[in-house]
Amino acid sequence: MSMITATTWVPRGYAAAYPTKYVFDEDEYARISKLAKLELDDAKEGLEDAKDALNKNNGTADGKQTESGASKMDEDAKDDDEKSEKGAEEDDEDLKEYDMEHYDDEPEKVDEDEDDEQEEGVNSIFGNIKSLAYYKDQNEDPYIKLPEAGDASDDEEREELQIMPTDNMVLAARIEDEVAHLEAYVYEDSADNLYVHHDVMLPAVPLCVEWLSTKPNTASERGNFAAVGTMDPDIELWDLDIVDCMYPTAVLGQNAQAGAEGPTEPVTKKKKRKSKKANSAYHVDSVLSLAANRQHQNLLASASADKTVKLWDLNTCTAAHSYNHHTDKVCALAWHPTQSAVLLSGSYDRTVVAADMRAPEAKVPRWGVESDVEQVRWDPHNDSNFYVSTENGVLHCFDARQLPSSPEESKALW
Repeated sequence: MSMITATTWVPRGYAAAYPTKYVFDEDEYARISKLAKLELDDAKEGLEDAKDALNKNNGTADGKQTESGASKMDEDAKDDDEKSEKGAEEDDEDLKEYDMEHYDDEPEKVDEDEDDEQEEGVNSIFGNIKSLAYYKDQNEDPYIKLPEAGDASDDEEREELQIMPTDNMVLAARIEDEVAHLEAYVYEDSADNLYVHHDVMLPAVPLCVEWLSTKPNTASERGNFAAVGTMDPDIELWDLDIVDCMYPTAVLGQNAQAGAEGPTEPVTKKKKRKSKKANSAYHVDSVLSLAANRQHQNLLASASADKTVKLWDLNTCTAAHSYNHHTDKVCALAWHPTQSAVLLSGSYDRTVVAADMRAPEAKVPRWGVESDVEQVRWDPHNDSNFYVSTENGVLHCFDARQLPSSPEESKALW
């Protein structure tokens, strides 16, 4: 089975002309170990739980069978000890002829004649070793031709990865044979050619993808990144200018915070991990929608099945605010094109909210529709209007200036 679950465009001019290869050094290993620590602890605790359950089941067996089994094990252990003692004696007899007990002793002094004979023997074995030429840099050795061939292949590969200023890039979240990928497509308009430039593997089924122009954990440094929301509650940020990347540049969510806080007690982590209660710090259920603010490029909004909307600060990779405007899963987000603080959100509770993100506790205008919301979008030609598509295939257009007294009294323009 092959399916594309989400797509988005990458604007021209942001992708690196020559993407770099992923470098796995000690610093990268330390970073990955820190980010993946919670997953490793989960696996260890799962193994311990399985062992405990197995031991508990074995402990309920008949007492007589346990006693007979224990006595049999004692007899087997006794026989093994006798066999091992016999084997050790035989090994000692075999090793005597090699005199291994004096292996590390200092050699005795020999006469000068014997010393000369030994030196001649060594020289005859190794020959005139002092005349051998060696080079500190193998590229300077005239007899080694491999670097030139390697340079040619590297140049050819670099040319194949080149992205022209006229190329268009599209991101697609894809599932094929139960394996999830994020694929970066390049479309050459002049040649009418569309191909996969590179891809990365994802840990879970991707549900949404959003392009980011800011490098995470920096003071708004320009970059070319993709935010991916999956069936897991974490949001992964991938560098699109690195090929064959193994792990995301940053993760927004509980796992990232646990890695930053350092080691804690296993029991505490286990209880915290299993908690499904919505909170203001991170999502606890699938991430269904993402929306990057194009005017404030360090802000990313996320909607989740935990009924909350989170506003993330990419400079610190932490949640700045959490919003509880809906009573069911939030599945769609859209920033206002001119009023940078207004966010449109749609939910399975059959309502659409236009909220000012600067006032988390303020009362918000709410419009109602006849079925679950699928997607919301602002009108690019008239920023007072927005569109809502619903589960039953109906498309509505609302005027944001006409506020209904209740969701049931909402009137669409068409």
